[in-house]
Amino acid sequence: MKNLLNFIRPFEVSFLPFRKDIRKYSLMKFKADLFSAFLIALLAIPQSIAYALLADLPSFVGLFTAIIGVIVAAVFGSSKHLVVGPSTATAILLQTTIRYILSRYFPDVQGSEKDALSMQLLMHIVLLVGVLQLILSRLNIGKILQFVSRSVVLGYFLGVVLTIYASQLFYFLGIPINSEPTTVLARLIVIVKNIQLVEVGSVFIGLLSLMGLWVCKRYLKRWPYPLIIIITTGSIAYFINHYWIKNPDSTFYIWVLGDMPMTSGFTHSFFQFPINFSLFGKIFFSAIPLAFLAILEVYSISRGLAARSGQYIRSNQEVYGLGLSNIVLGLFGGALPASGSASRSMMNFENGGKTRFAAAFSGLIIAFLILFLSSYIRWIPLASLAALLFTIVVGIVDFKQVKLCLRASKGDLFAFIITFLSCLFLNLNLAFFIGIAISLIFFLQKVAKLELVEYAFASTGRLKIVPKRKRKYCNIRIIGIKGEMFFAAVDIFQNTVKEIAKEPNVKVIILRLNGVSHIDASACFAILNLEEYLETTKRHLVLSGVSEEVWKTMQKTKVINKLTEDNIFLGDEINPQHSTWLAFLRAKIILGKKEDY
Repeated sequence: MKNLLNFIRPFEVSFLPFRKDIRKYSLMKFKADLFSAFLIALLAIPQSIAYALLADLPSFVGLFTAIIGVIVAAVFGSSKHLVVGPSTATAILLQTTIRYILSRYFPDVQGSEKDALSMQLLMHIVLLVGVLQLILSRLNIGKILQFVSRSVVLGYFLGVVLTIYASQLFYFLGIPINSEPTTVLARLIVIVKNIQLVEVGSVFIGLLSLMGLWVCKRYLKRWPYPLIIIITTGSIAYFINHYWIKNPDSTFYIWVLGDMPMTSGFTHSFFQFPINFSLFGKIFFSAIPLAFLAILEVYSISRGLAARSGQYIRSNQEVYGLGLSNIVLGLFGGALPASGSASRSMMNFENGGKTRFAAAFSGLIIAFLILFLSSYIRWIPLASLAALLFTIVVGIVDFKQVKLCLRASKGDLFAFIITFLSCLFLNLNLAFFIGIAISLIFFLQKVAKLELVEYAFASTGRLKIVPKRKRKYCNIRIIGIKGEMFFAAVDIFQNTVKEIAKEPNVKVIILRLNGVSHIDASACFAILNLEEYLETTKRHLVLSGVSEEVWKTMQKTKVINKLTEDNIFLGDEINPQHSTWLAFLRAKIILGKKEDY
């Protein structure tokens, strides 16, 4: 029970994690955060609208997540650079979830009543996702996430970068998107098939933005050049579209932010719909994958950026902030679930965001821009935002770390390649689940390797390794075990020790467990089986070097009752060989000192 309490105790969760940042905040950090927040906001507006439309919901639900969700998660999270908000994977999964629930439980609902019910389901799903995430932060989900290898995160990040490139190519080329494909390969195929729809105006403004960003980054590093480029290209787009072209069907028309539906339904209030507890039963199992998907996205993004910035990330704190954010969004009654945004987080890091408040400020700036300056920001070209992303994400993957992973071991190479290819040919959410599965498989393979070494006492009284040619002549066999004795390693243990037990000269087997720190039920069952096997042939089993943790497990599983305490000797950290010597003396007593060792 004590071990269970230690596992669920939220060691890393603080209810007010922002206090240290406030005490150390300065004007310099404020300026850097504000600049980064402004660029995040400009990118978040079109992305949030697009994700809402992707989920087949009103555009404002994505904006609310980018405003409210990002503020709550930033304030109560851990990362300096993580920006949450709606994401492609959660939007797609949410769309299929709502459609499934409507078709299964409410097949006769149509029209405006169906739209209202969809919004009510959205509220309950997001609220339940938040509650599940808070519970998982309490259950120390960060310990489980630590099993995800660095190779998987790097492979996933490289896949995310290519996904962003493929996604932003639609805006850069001016190709209209009805429903955006979910994989990199599918996006590229759609672009190739619709290459005749490329807008000259969008390509022109995109290339101009790339050229301007390259020149400014090289010669005007200290200037806020991304903002300069956006203002400049926005002015050009306004002049071309408003005074020259005046026709959206023209190939030289420049697609701008105003071409996306922005503020419909923006007025809102908390508790838009009453909480209907009967709906929770219908959506519970659908909310679980959404909750885990958002956690994995947040974890992979924050961990990847932390590797670049050197910041220590508290995974449980990130999950806590995300859960709190989704609870607030759920109570708000009309917002997409918050998840990690790779593009906006990368932009925050590359543009010098210093603290968690950069992400929080971006939410406030989005609200200000939508409410008061929508007539101006509507002229920002989508191709310019795409060009800005192209220049930002290209440097986010550390290829030195990639080379290190590729050279480290075959396991790291395999994990990296499979995760990366999964990002190209499958959904990003599925790709990361595959990466986690690979990490766990390799972890289990490594920890399942038990090392069994046979010892004997030398004339000096010290343990020595026994050569193979002398082992079969010994009546007392001392078998040292190094590794974790759990279900995956039980077969190795049983097969090796039983082979020794079959030798006719063996009378007593001493299992030296100094190298074993944990033991599970399968291993306890294997020890009992070994003891019963030896007992049928009037031979004996003695244990030495037993740690307190192993002793407690054996006590709970009644192993000690079967072997008796006389045949089990606790380990001594100061003198590791002492317990084995006592076990050896016990073996001599069992044999009545008549057998020659």
